[in-house]
Amino acid sequence: MKQKRASKDLAQKSFNYDKIRNIDGSHPFQAAVPDGHIPYQARQRGHAKPIYFNFGLAKQLGLIAPDHPNQLLPDLQKALLEAFDLIIINEYDIETKKRFPPNEVKANSYMATRYLQLQHPDKRGLNSGDGRSIWNGTVSHLGQTWDVSSCGTGATRLSPATSINGRFYQSGDPTVSYGCGYAVLDEGLVDVVFSEHLNRNGIASERVLCVLEYRGGFSVTVRVGQNLLRPSHFFIHLKQANRTALRQVLDYYIGRQVSNGYWQIGHKNRYDYFLDRMTETFAEISAVFEAHYIFCWLDWDGDNILADGGIIDFGSVRQMGLFFHAYRFDDDDRWSTTIKEQRLKARYTVQSFAQVIDFVKTGTKRGIAQFKHHRVLKEFDRIYERKKRQLFLWRLGFTSDLAARIETKHFKICRRLMRSFDYLERKKTNRGLVEVADGINCDMAFNMRKAIAGLIEHWLSDQTLLSTEDFLAIALAENVEAKDISLSRSLQVNIRAFQNDYWTLIKKAIQLQSTPTRLFLLEHARRVQLINRTDRLTGDSICVIVDELLKRRKDLTVGDLYRTIRLFVEQQSYTPLSQGESEIEELGDEHLDKLLQKLTSIVRHYSEGL
Repeated sequence: MKQKRASKDLAQKSFNYDKIRNIDGSHPFQAAVPDGHIPYQARQRGHAKPIYFNFGLAKQLGLIAPDHPNQLLPDLQKALLEAFDLIIINEYDIETKKRFPPNEVKANSYMATRYLQLQHPDKRGLNSGDGRSIWNGTVSHLGQTWDVSSCGTGATRLSPATSINGRFYQSGDPTVSYGCGYAVLDEGLVDVVFSEHLNRNGIASERVLCVLEYRGGFSVTVRVGQNLLRPSHFFIHLKQANRTALRQVLDYYIGRQVSNGYWQIGHKNRYDYFLDRMTETFAEISAVFEAHYIFCWLDWDGDNILADGGIIDFGSVRQMGLFFHAYRFDDDDRWSTTIKEQRLKARYTVQSFAQVIDFVKTGTKRGIAQFKHHRVLKEFDRIYERKKRQLFLWRLGFTSDLAARIETKHFKICRRLMRSFDYLERKKTNRGLVEVADGINCDMAFNMRKAIAGLIEHWLSDQTLLSTEDFLAIALAENVEAKDISLSRSLQVNIRAFQNDYWTLIKKAIQLQSTPTRLFLLEHARRVQLINRTDRLTGDSICVIVDELLKRRKDLTVGDLYRTIRLFVEQQSYTPLSQGESEIEELGDEHLDKLLQKLTSIVRHYSEGL
């Protein structure tokens, strides 16, 4: 009773929302890079309703007080609508001489940024960039600055439809899809679930602050990140040989990374330091995406990735249940890269950044081919291989300290084990390529997460190697039978080699730690089960989960939806929360508990899908 009374008193407390209201279009990029954006006036769109608000993120940004309840109080809703219920006054509106009430028009301009998109006809980024987004401004708190942008705020002149057809479109024009400038509600919630899941598990991405719902199933999704520039924000000026703008983007980006405390340049040349950090970032995320089966396209123009390695634009991003290395996304006019090819695309991105730095420093734009042997590409390969080994040993259950010692003392065994693991992880069935909802794919034979966990469970009671048949029983993917694969000698040799080298490394680890075998295996099994949990969130399951949430949204308050997603994400983590880290209380609501159980069952059903 006391807790209920305290909660009620807190809800009635007066809170200050000025930091939300002060997000008014002002952004330092506008002055720093005049050629990097197009300014737009914006007006209140009207008839918006907040469906989701990230209370935890808002507290992290200092937008609401630390003791603010996870409830959409009336004044908070009013502040959110004042700041984010927006639609731009675009070229179509100006051409047709539309008039709007002056009190609905915002005082400041909002920018749509220019960046390179190779699907546009000119291939130089002359008319590409934010086609349905604006940047709302920045938020600073505790020495850190965050960018804020909104998706679904109207059709800009940078949309593909305008670029291809050579005319401006009315926002919401039903004759075009992406070019109409609107976003749909399920997109926003997919972004919420996916981004929170990734961030909870240490994979950087932009995050969603709130989602506004409009009539007809449309929405505006408000996104934040500590630096929302993409590689394509640099490459557009490289393509156009605009050295001045390219230097301005570089200086702006470097300044933000330094002021946020991520970079300490010291006495090194700032541009060389930038190139080294880009090399490290893109080499590491290539390995991370492979280890977590994340398809991010990662094409060299950097349209789906931030310059700091964070994932952005989740429409074509997937986290796969298995290593579907034949999967390609059908983007109408072209096929995507595969998950294996992402490393080469990331490497080419680094090569392009080497061209960027050379152009800025020398004033001469040399061809990209002249950088194919640049020093940073060798460094890229070294960092990628190192990160891949680290993540491989992590997936096998070894702690970071133990993995480092194993890698140093038993490098040959580790490398040999990786070869047999890669062979099994990439083994296809005999079914060949098949069409899927958004592209093509080929079924994988093995679920190597199950294989790792199954082996440790076996070794807890019997420290022998499994026969080929017994290994298949624990490792085959759910819908795969022995008849679906060719039991070649090579397959059998790799099955035995993988087990033998894995068990050898475990024995070496036991020696290094001087721990009793069973005690080590019990702790190792706990880590393996968590890291390789089979109920893994996938792109398919996220879409079904969002459908389920939308069906029930009328029965959910904004606070209910926030709490449900947060608890769901925590339950999907690969590592436990630190003591006191969680801000989520038990749901304690039968309706929400049943919803959470439903979401969990969806994850299990699609855990080996795309």
